[in-house]
Amino acid sequence: MKENDQLRKLRDALLAQDPPSPVRASVHQELLLAKIHRRMHIEKALVGAGYVAVFFVAFYCYLRAGRVQEAANAVWWTACSMHLLLWFLVFFLWHVDRLIGRIPSSTARVRPTPGERWTVFLCALALCTFSTALLWQSALMQDGLKLVRVSRYILWGPVFFLFWYPFGIASAVARLWLTYRELELQASSAGTAPENASVGEST
Repeated sequence: MKENDQLRKLRDALLAQDPPSPVRASVHQELLLAKIHRRMHIEKALVGAGYVAVFFVAFYCYLRAGRVQEAANAVWWTACSMHLLLWFLVFFLWHVDRLIGRIPSSTARVRPTPGERWTVFLCALALCTFSTALLWQSALMQDGLKLVRVSRYILWGPVFFLFWYPFGIASAVARLWLTYRELELQASSAGTAPENASVGEST
């Protein structure tokens, strides 16, 4: 009983509060937008730095493949560079898909759940770990033909996820675009309704 009285008093106190002034609301919105823009720039800088670092490592592997004398070592260094770049793109697309999933939408029932996203991510991480271990184990191979076969098996993993994530991102962007169009049409119809009413009153 006492808890109900306290909740009632809290509700009455919240309802009795005056809404924030337009100036204060505008300042709060500007601060919020500035914080969002700053976070976006920081995230872009971090992702860009990560990509540059991975690209330079992969480019070093590519140059190393051109300098080695044995064909097996050249194949291994080439597979290593492709392994780094492709898996970086896979995890970058996973990050983009996760960000799109955080956007509220009326079509949330058809989008993958967070559990499904994490399941796919863990599968990709497990396959990346297995491919890395297989690539590291094949570094001592001297048979070029066997190394080419192993490299082919290694590169099939990220290629699968590079097909998986873009299709999911494209469908999510399409749903968001349709939701935006629906809101735009509703706003335009709501704007033309008062004009039609005023025309009817004048006649």
